[in-house]
Amino acid sequence: MSVSKKLLFGAAIVGSLVLGNSPRAADLEKRAREVARELPWLGVEDALFDRDPRLGPRPQQVARGMQKLRELQWHGLPGEEPPLADVRALLKHADPKVRTLGIVLLFDLERVDVLPDIATLAGDAGETFPEPAPIAVTIASDPGDAWPLEKRTVGDWARAAIRPYVEASYELGQDKLLRDVRTADAAALRERITKFAASRDPASSTAGLVVAVERATGEIESLQPERAGRAAEVIRRVTELPMPRQFFVALRVDFERFKGEGYVPDYLLALARRVPREARLAPLRGERGIDDPDLPPGFGYSYFLDHPVDLFRESDARLLLDLEQKVPERPWYPGDENRLGNAAYAIAAARLRPEEAEGVLTAAVGRYGRRHQDEQRMALAAALAELGSDKGVGVAVDWFYREDPHAGSFGGGREEFLDRLHERSPMRYKAAVARIVKDERLNTLGPPTTRMLLTSVEGYLGRSLADEEDVRQSYGFDEAQQRGKFEPLGEWQKKLRDTAEEWDR
Repeated sequence: MSVSKKLLFGAAIVGSLVLGNSPRAADLEKRAREVARELPWLGVEDALFDRDPRLGPRPQQVARGMQKLRELQWHGLPGEEPPLADVRALLKHADPKVRTLGIVLLFDLERVDVLPDIATLAGDAGETFPEPAPIAVTIASDPGDAWPLEKRTVGDWARAAIRPYVEASYELGQDKLLRDVRTADAAALRERITKFAASRDPASSTAGLVVAVERATGEIESLQPERAGRAAEVIRRVTELPMPRQFFVALRVDFERFKGEGYVPDYLLALARRVPREARLAPLRGERGIDDPDLPPGFGYSYFLDHPVDLFRESDARLLLDLEQKVPERPWYPGDENRLGNAAYAIAAARLRPEEAEGVLTAAVGRYGRRHQDEQRMALAAALAELGSDKGVGVAVDWFYREDPHAGSFGGGREEFLDRLHERSPMRYKAAVARIVKDERLNTLGPPTTRMLLTSVEGYLGRSLADEEDVRQSYGFDEAQQRGKFEPLGEWQKKLRDTAEEWDR
């Protein structure tokens, strides 16, 4: 037997072993019925996003049932097509719980071409697994009672499985019919989802990859160690996409958070450099850089503006300033967050031409005079302190002091200035701290900014200046000290003044 034939024969044996151990070769319907009987209840989100139950009655029994449910999942060889017919058959079973498990198994495949099958059950009123009531309801109940369970229908599960794709796709999210998937007309919902699935690649659509990342993480903000491998596998799929789509999808799924080992620190920036120039400029104009209806027009503009020196020409500064005043403000979108609105254009232009930064930024700050635009003003001030001359630093500090704090607000305004400047240029930050501390208006600052200054000065001095308990207490006060006065504030500010000459040399 030739080497090539031996390899093919070996692959066939491995494939048959996998299929032989899979539920498709066994009686899937029978095993699904067994799982349905074992589960006293099932949480919709836990099942769809593959999380063990943490709340509810008899969680151990449910966890055992969910483990058996996982054993029904498809585990084929790479590139092998799952036997969809076997799973789809569960959707027609007489038992609503078995139909529900069919939805879960189809959703688990992370393929948009099965969404129309799931959508056919959007109007299914069959009562299926109940799920634990929300915490608020539970707390209000008698502790001696059994954990209250809420009824769910097969249709509820079908709609819950469609919802993540609606949220992941800009096109679906803009559809008025889908504003509330829970109450959308079932027939119209099926028609819309069928049209969506027909226009997407089954396994590599942007919306599909976003949902795959959410399933890999279990929709948990902090990536759990046991899920890191699953997230890395989705990221690998993203890196196999062609350019320039690879960059835009990587940005959408938050590549930097999940990239793990094996990728250079500036991998995403390296991808951005390979994006054609016109595809970089288009988002700045509010247009799509690539033809992808799952992404909104303008997607990627925030990232490009954050890296102007790497991605644009010096001569583009004038274009950015023109766009700042012409392009409508865009709402926040996952993967392309920009709290600064159009002020980011002016900051990017100043970075492209640092010798003109003072004029550019001074002119721009006057365009953001509304009270709610404090973040924009302080970001412009931080950029001026970073890029400007010694005189520019003085102007930026003056803007810092003139900014009135919002009562009840944390993290914006003056705090924004200090955070941004420290992140961009620690040396310029130190120079600004010196000016702020020596300014006669120091006693007008509130607890948050004074604490930030104090922490920085402690680092410069190499010793502590504040009691740890006082520091902890200060986090309960906003910059405006809306809820009473923070007593150690005056003492902190005096220590800042008294120690300035020790570290500012």
